[in-house]
Amino acid sequence: MMHVSATNASACAKTQGSSPSTLVQANILALVTGLRLSDKSRSAAVSPAKDEPFSVLVAETHVAIQDRICRNGACSELTSMQLDTPSLYLQIRKAVDIHTRHSLHLAQDREKNLRVLYPGIQFENKGPISEWEKIWAKTGWATTDGKSLLPKTSAAIKGNWVLRNTIPAAWSVPLALRIVYQWIRIHVQPGNIGPDRYLGPARRRPPVATPTTTVVYCDGGYDPADQGGGQCAGFGVSIVRGGDGEEDSNAVEIESLSGPVTLTECSPTFLGALHHTNNTGELTGITEAIIWLLQVDPDTDRDVLLRPDSEYVMGAAIGDTTPELNKAMVLTLQNAYAQLLEQRNGRVKWSHVRSHTNHKWNDRADLLATEGTKLHLFHSRAPGDRWLAVRLDGPLSPHRTTKACRAMLTWTITKERNGVRVMISAKPDGKITWRIPSGHPPDIAPYLDPFQVDEPARVLRSTDAFGVLNIIPSPNIEDDVILTAAQQTKIALKPLVMKTLP
Repeated sequence: MMHVSATNASACAKTQGSSPSTLVQANILALVTGLRLSDKSRSAAVSPAKDEPFSVLVAETHVAIQDRICRNGACSELTSMQLDTPSLYLQIRKAVDIHTRHSLHLAQDREKNLRVLYPGIQFENKGPISEWEKIWAKTGWATTDGKSLLPKTSAAIKGNWVLRNTIPAAWSVPLALRIVYQWIRIHVQPGNIGPDRYLGPARRRPPVATPTTTVVYCDGGYDPADQGGGQCAGFGVSIVRGGDGEEDSNAVEIESLSGPVTLTECSPTFLGALHHTNNTGELTGITEAIIWLLQVDPDTDRDVLLRPDSEYVMGAAIGDTTPELNKAMVLTLQNAYAQLLEQRNGRVKWSHVRSHTNHKWNDRADLLATEGTKLHLFHSRAPGDRWLAVRLDGPLSPHRTTKACRAMLTWTITKERNGVRVMISAKPDGKITWRIPSGHPPDIAPYLDPFQVDEPARVLRSTDAFGVLNIIPSPNIEDDVILTAAQQTKIALKPLVMKTLP
């Protein structure tokens, strides 16, 4: 079960380092009843409502064991008994696979019947098939077409304890040795012989991460501005290597990200946020971290350990929880996470880090998130083409977002002693404003104020001869065009100048 569906790196490490007797004592309720108070092997603790796959596995295991007891009880010779674990596992896996396919067919039939009874019904994410996928597919138990993802053999299970002494060859020994073995089990002190003795001693708990693992700490921040306006959410990400995935005291930071939450849909950094809240900051932090791993990280063959301090984003990313708000952001996060799993061949784990516990790198991510609430897009501190497109240090001409407005030109001609003075002014009508996001053609954005331009846009306009008129600079204006326009201007001005002369 851990091998198939677990995403919690700490839970995996704890299980692999525990002895069989310790595991049995810790999970005795689940092993007997098939019910767990919560599934801590996932990114976030899942309620028993979504624990159907595990319950089915336990139930089918009980059935298989009882069936084998009955079969072996009917055997007259010891050599006729079936005692190996691999065949027992295959029986269990086959039964679980049948149940998985059958449950999918039932969901498909229910959804088909609902479509017949209610023509035009839209299930969105709450139909029978969607609910089945949330329970079976998105938790890692099965594929979307109903195939079980349990390891095909017991030997393929990571960290198995039973195989070493229960393979068929272990039972192909003379009857005399079996008698001696039974005598030893009865007469030798229990402390010397037991499950941990013949199944293997307790292993040393492996580290959550190796020095080569890319460990990502992320956090979100929110500045309420005393609820008086100016509220802003930000994100912070610290990416380290060289630690153990827990304290990471010896880890070294290889990259950091910091910036505000983007609300403008046409911006390349927009992730679906509609408001500045603490949750949108948290979702932006983990999503930006995953996008960095997908698009910027040069070492895409390394394992990844994601360590947010929010169980909210962990459950949303893995599909264990379904938030009612920020649905667009959650969908973006889940799509990015699916791409990351494909890129890293499934070598992605989660490990929750408690906030405000003086953890070195979590505090670092928290500081970056607080900094992000005070930044603007044009001076954000995040690498990648998406952020270079809106940052001040990116190439201004092709990437800088520019703004321009429709205006009325006014020509004022006055006579002076040394000649005639011509003044040209622009008065915006305030109705139409053009905004050109990077990599996109001009589109109308009437919600922008005519003179609401940022510093990079002002710098860009100042480098153009016509920038003072708030005209969109164009690198395609040729000299002949400018000279022709200048000559036409002189011709148009000549009658006006002559009228003002004595």
